[in-house]
Amino acid sequence: MYPKFFDDVLSYTTYFDIGDNNYSSLGMVFSCLMLFQIFYFFVSWKDTSIVERLLTLVGAFFLILSTNFIPWEDISLYTSFVQIIQFPRRFVLIAYIFLLIAFAYTLEKLTKNLNADKKKVMYSFLCMLSFLMIANVNLNILRSAEAWESDTPTSSGNNAPWVTTNDPDELRAGFTSGSYEDAFKVIKKPTPDYLPLLNDMTQEELDEQGGYQMYDEQIVNNSLDVSKTIDEKNRLVLTWKGRENQENILPTIVYTGSQINFNGKNLTSNQLQKTTLGAPIVQSKKGVNKFTIGYKPLVNIKLLMSIKFVTIVSLFIFAFAKIINNFIYFKQK
Repeated sequence: MYPKFFDDVLSYTTYFDIGDNNYSSLGMVFSCLMLFQIFYFFVSWKDTSIVERLLTLVGAFFLILSTNFIPWEDISLYTSFVQIIQFPRRFVLIAYIFLLIAFAYTLEKLTKNLNADKKKVMYSFLCMLSFLMIANVNLNILRSAEAWESDTPTSSGNNAPWVTTNDPDELRAGFTSGSYEDAFKVIKKPTPDYLPLLNDMTQEELDEQGGYQMYDEQIVNNSLDVSKTIDEKNRLVLTWKGRENQENILPTIVYTGSQINFNGKNLTSNQLQKTTLGAPIVQSKKGVNKFTIGYKPLVNIKLLMSIKFVTIVSLFIFAFAKIINNFIYFKQK
């Protein structure tokens, strides 16, 4: 199942602005920096290195991809790829990193041959930019702090509908207790993204049947008192006490590649009855019940890790040989 798709996808793009920098707006400082880097790069193409070209072109590509200059709504009519992306503005993160590094290269070149007076002007200009950026960050921190101290600590995010308590002190305690799992006790978000679509069901059909509500009832707030642990093989182990022989829905999801053991009996995905979302429906016995579920990937993970290790070692050897080669070359020269 794809993540939730928003029809007005253009509302979730990045735009250039002369105001503050925020989740969607680049703001005045970053708009100026990025556009300057891109335009300066093209007018001085011949004087740029391969690294500068790579950084600027990749950064510019993802910057444009994150904006409303791309007809995202039209594209969504022909491909489901937009549904997977969900928010095109996510691409701007890559643009921030690449274009700011490229801008640093540009500044280094521009200030290299300047005389003392011009360097003073350039440094003053850079200090001004730095101050504006720091001021913008400070403003965002103050806004977040204000929300955090308010009666609705989650107001700055999109988690408000899924809080388990309306007590702001309990919400704050969930994130400051020192135990990471406490955060998931005060906010439980029923999101059925990436769950299996069973019996040829379509995304639209599951949405119509209330996929989010199903996930909330069957997984997040399942009424069965289940103890969850992880065994030595990294499998999820669900344990519960049955008062009588009865049918129960377990708070987990079964995929085609899932490996299952229920009360000592090995089962496959096809041998289990499942809900629309893929949660297993089992016949509990009186007393202790144990349901173990793992997953067997299509590709051997150990093989992939071995290939990764060999690749990394090979790159290190190649880099080391290159350094030694250059050292010998310059020494002879």
